[in-house]
Amino acid sequence: MNKPYASHAKSSTLKPEQIATPPKKCGYQFLDQKFWLISFLLIFSATISFLIIDHHAQRFTAGIRVPGDARAVLGFFSYVGNGIFVLFVAIVIWFLDLQKRKQVLFVVGAAVLAGLITTAIKHTIKRERPMVVAGVKVGAEEQNKLQSFPSGHTATAFALAASLSVLYPHGRKMFIGMAIGVGLQRIISQAHYPSDVCFGAFVGLFAVHLVGVLLKEKLNWFSTDVG
Repeated sequence: MNKPYASHAKSSTLKPEQIATPPKKCGYQFLDQKFWLISFLLIFSATISFLIIDHHAQRFTAGIRVPGDARAVLGFFSYVGNGIFVLFVAIVIWFLDLQKRKQVLFVVGAAVLAGLITTAIKHTIKRERPMVVAGVKVGAEEQNKLQSFPSGHTATAFALAASLSVLYPHGRKMFIGMAIGVGLQRIISQAHYPSDVCFGAFVGLFAVHLVGVLLKEKLNWFSTDVG
């Protein structure tokens, strides 16, 4: 009498491979979904800063005297926005995270693209740096005195932070925090105006978005779980 029921129960059991599983989220999704909103806010902030805040910020930073220890910290942030630091991060990923070796091209490509875009805009706009307006001479920055807009260091830092956030979502806050630190350092050191930094951040995110769009359709490079 019980055999039909037993047979029915047996036939209704699904094999593990037959059970539908939700699609795995990719680490790129968070940037893809928020890109346009963040970009709009950055461009809006850059515009408002250009019209209202920049010269007030220049006068304010001109009066800041940074103590030795704080100056060392600010100096570290300037290296984070440097191409050499990007290369260092790429080497670390290559040797210590074998599963993400091919994503190194994504990280480096985004940073390089951000640098190329900012360089092209710098040589087109030729905006004076705040330190030039204040009459301050500081090494290489003074030599490149007409390359204020946008901030290349900030663009590189945000490109690096956003691309690393795609690969390592759990470190997202730390990466973005370091990129923001780079932007603040560029303002405090009178190398850039706030509008330069805001637009530089936009360029960095745009570079990551563009490289990500080009790569995610071709290769399954963004399979990191969002945390």
